[in-house]
Amino acid sequence: MKNSRRESVDIAPRLTRCFHCGGTELEEREVEELISAASYVVRCKAPATVCRRCGERYFDPQTVRGFEEIRGKVNSGDLSGLRPAGTLLEPAA
Repeated sequence: MKNSRRESVDIAPRLTRCFHCGGTELEEREVEELISAASYVVRCKAPATVCRRCGERYFDPQTVRGFEEIRGKVNSGDLSGLRPAGTLLEPAA
């Protein structure tokens, strides 16, 4: 069953134009996505299609589901599989 799902993803049409600016120069690259959940920010590296003109990023559905899973776990208090990577500071009001 897993193979049939992979085949359906492989034959899906590729993105050819940026929906934001209309640019046609798109490239595949690894990007960092910041996910806000509870009082945490989780930094994830993920593959994306990126518009070279405006920088808009597009993720495949499986990657988006992974982001949603991380957000759900953190919101429920489950920090397993995550490690501290520093402390975020912001200016006092």
